[in-house]
Amino acid sequence: MTDAEIIGKLDTNFSRPASLWEATPDSITFCVREKVPKPLDIIRSSQASVIIIDRDLDLKGETFNDKALIRVDNPRESIIKILNHCFSAETPCKCIDPTASVHKDAIIHPSVHIGPNCAIGKATIRENTIIHANVVINDQVQIGKNVIVLPGCVIGFTGFGYYKDGSSKLVNFPHYGGVIIGDDVEIGANTCIDRGTLGNTVIKNGAKIDNLCHIAHNVTIGENSMVIALAMVGGSTKTGDGSWIAPGAVLRDGISIGRNSLVGLGAVVVKDVPDNTTVIGNPAKPFIKKENQK
Repeated sequence: MTDAEIIGKLDTNFSRPASLWEATPDSITFCVREKVPKPLDIIRSSQASVIIIDRDLDLKGETFNDKALIRVDNPRESIIKILNHCFSAETPCKCIDPTASVHKDAIIHPSVHIGPNCAIGKATIRENTIIHANVVINDQVQIGKNVIVLPGCVIGFTGFGYYKDGSSKLVNFPHYGGVIIGDDVEIGANTCIDRGTLGNTVIKNGAKIDNLCHIAHNVTIGENSMVIALAMVGGSTKTGDGSWIAPGAVLRDGISIGRNSLVGLGAVVVKDVPDNTTVIGNPAKPFIKKENQK
């Protein structure tokens, strides 16, 4: 924040983070103009001692002698850096909880944390990864560096791949593949990621998957993409790098979502989505902004 501009009370300090509305005089917070109605009114009324604000927010000549305002280009990015530096969460011990069950042939880096009641098969887990409580990881799962897996996840079990044989009996297609999870991935609580059938299910570097998502067999989730709560990604679907799958969205099997594309809330996607495209609705269609829309 070397390019920051400080306005108001320079002799101040903070000891805790808080929201604009719940802040006390010992708090630091932030205000993004586009997300807060009447931001100047909220800044005036907030008790926070330090508020990070948009550089171009019009303060209408007010001096704010009761608090320090820090003007930056990106308040959200700046507050994240400050919180990580000043209030970093306590890192779990680099250990395997005694209640966890780990396959004798699993390859677990010494810096990995495995929480209570986990069951780890013949998997590979690399440096500084954190596996929280009650996670189940099957054989043939590879997990990269700095991955966070929240409680209750199930990774690497057989997907839902049934077909009818000659007697109309439902037979599950054999699953011989695994799951490959890249570096810096986060997987939310109670999410399921199925193993591949003949190939692998792949979660690429930097991807973030929210709570209660289902990632089916042979799916590829692109780098730095996001899959949000209650989304369902059907088998063999591919999401492009930087894509966003909104809460409750359903992606049918075998389709592709382009790079930097957005699938809207509750959308049902039944065909490919090109790069840099927003789709909404059921069935999902490209969103075209009308001329009179702001």
